[in-house]
Amino acid sequence: DLTLANLENPVIRAAVWHPEDTTFTGEPRLLPIFEQGGIDGVTLANNHILDAGVPGLRETMVHLDNAGIAYAGAGMDLAEAREPMIFEFGETEVGVLSYLRVPSYEWAWATETAPGTAPLLADVMRKDIERLRSEVDLVVVSPHWGKEYIATPEPWQVDFAHAAVDAGADIFVGGHAHWPKGIEVYRGKPIFYGVGNFLLDQSWSEETSTGIFAEITLYGERPVQFRPVPFIMLDYAQPNFLVPRGGGDRALRKIYSASLGPEF
Repeated sequence: DLTLANLENPVIRAAVWHPEDTTFTGEPRLLPIFEQGGIDGVTLANNHILDAGVPGLRETMVHLDNAGIAYAGAGMDLAEAREPMIFEFGETEVGVLSYLRVPSYEWAWATETAPGTAPLLADVMRKDIERLRSEVDLVVVSPHWGKEYIATPEPWQVDFAHAAVDAGADIFVGGHAHWPKGIEVYRGKPIFYGVGNFLLDQSWSEETSTGIFAEITLYGERPVQFRPVPFIMLDYAQPNFLVPRGGGDRALRKIYSASLGPEF
C-alpha cells in the first residue's frame, strides 16, 4: 500500500559519474522507474542530498514533483525541510518526517533563511511529531543518522527513538550505517535503527551487501506486525530476497544479536 525509500543523491540533468570520490548524482530519466516500481515517497534528509549544491537540491525537488514522487526532509528553508509527506490509503492517513544527524554534517542543516536538510534535534523532532500527530492517523519518523559500519544502535540513537515514540510516533526507521542495525519494539511500536543498503554498489563485504526491508502490517491505523525482510545485493546493486537456507537466517541472526529489549 505504501513504499518509502531514502534517496541519497541529488537528481540533476548534468549528472556525472564520480568514481574517484563519494560524490553522488542521479539522472532524471531514472525517476519514472522509481514510480513504476512502486516507490511512493522518498526521504531527502541525508548527507549526500547537497552533493550538487543548493541548485541540485532545488532541481531534485522539481524532478520528484514531475515524477509524482513525494518527499520530505529537505527544502529551501527550515520550515520547508520540516514539512511531512502525507499519504492516504483506505481510511488511514500517514505522515512521514525525515531528519539528518551525521557527524560533521551540521553544515547541511537548513535554517530559517538557508536551504538544507531538517536537523535531528530533540526539540525540533518533538514539536514536529506532536503537530503531525493531530493531523494524521499514523506518524512515521525516518532519520539519517549516526556512525557508519556498525550494527549496534548507539546510546543516543536509542534515546532519540524512544523520545520519538513518547512524542507520538508509531513507526521509526533509520538509515545511513550501510549495515542493517538492531531493531526494537518500544511501547508496542517498531523501531528499526538501520536497514542497510538497497540500491548501492558497496559489494566489498557481507554486511554492506545485505540489507532489510522494514515490513509493517497495519490493522486499520494500528501497526500489528513488524518484520525485517532480508535481501542481498548481487551484480552491483541488484537486490535479491534471501530465503532462510540461502543466508536469510544468518542475516537475521546478526540483526537480532545487535537488537535491544526482551523481545530478543
